[in-house]
Amino acid sequence: MLVDSNSQRGSVVLRGIEIGLDTDIGRGFVIDCARFTEGLLPEDQIKSKYGLSDNAWARLADNAPLVRAVETEKTRRVRDGAAAREKAQWLFVQAPTVLGNILNDATTSPRHRIEACRELRAVATSGSESTPATGDRVIIRIDLTAGGGEVVEFDKALAIEPGSNKEAQEGDEPFDKGQQQLGDEKQSGGGNPFIPAELRALPEAIERQRMSGDSISQWSQWCIDADVIRRPAGPYGSTESDNLGTRVANEHLRDSYIAFCTQQGVRPVDPSTFGKACTHMFGRKQRLVPKEWNERRPPAYDVPTAEAWQERLDAMREATPREGPVHRGVGVGIFSGRVKR
Repeated sequence: MLVDSNSQRGSVVLRGIEIGLDTDIGRGFVIDCARFTEGLLPEDQIKSKYGLSDNAWARLADNAPLVRAVETEKTRRVRDGAAAREKAQWLFVQAPTVLGNILNDATTSPRHRIEACRELRAVATSGSESTPATGDRVIIRIDLTAGGGEVVEFDKALAIEPGSNKEAQEGDEPFDKGQQQLGDEKQSGGGNPFIPAELRALPEAIERQRMSGDSISQWSQWCIDADVIRRPAGPYGSTESDNLGTRVANEHLRDSYIAFCTQQGVRPVDPSTFGKACTHMFGRKQRLVPKEWNERRPPAYDVPTAEAWQERLDAMREATPREGPVHRGVGVGIFSGRVKR
């Protein structure tokens, strides 16, 4: 028997007792009715749970407050995803049976049976066995007392629990701030107190030297040491080169210089500056003899031998002030200044 079906709050009689829809039992009944309309709960189970006869069950449709409450609950469950989650859980219960049929079917492809076995194992091992126990903890203890420091201890729970990052939220410094402090220490020579400041600053000094060094003089020394002017690999991967003490095309010199800068990670100078530096080292620009009568004569330079080139390079270095301007991709370092012709 239904009571007060026309009131604003509404009520329902369950097991002979009038229950308000705004009570805990009433809200539970509304949720079960919503699950029944979604196909997640059978009718017999609701009748048995709440002691409803067939006539009382049929008369629930006349309880307007109950109907409104059930419709509101259905809308809420759809919006927050509760209906979809419960539906997926009920369907997933059937997965082991389906996988078991595939596994036990001898006519099924072996590959499919192996995949079914893997899925069954994943389902069987999921749950409390694969989740760390709440009481398990990780304790790290670092003793720095031998060097005059202190004992640092970290005690954290192995399982991730709600609010487990409370300490980090309240007391720990942000990660970005720590990275910024680390960068400041590198720039100021700080950091590890067991490493001298000169060694700590060495990587930065090397980087500055690499980026600010005279790329043309470095390339020259590279060619002298190799006793050859190396160029980028050809289309078939073979290394191409020009011997020293011969007339070399300006294009080949430029290609070798660009390849060297790419390998060293420095920015090459512009073609005009490179040409002036070559004139300074090798003299006036010459012309190559064409291979065919109708070919153009490409510009070239008379590259000296390794010994002669080394002497010229050393003389230029001695004549250049050590604290003078260096090449940063715009100037030419020891080749700066006016070129005499």
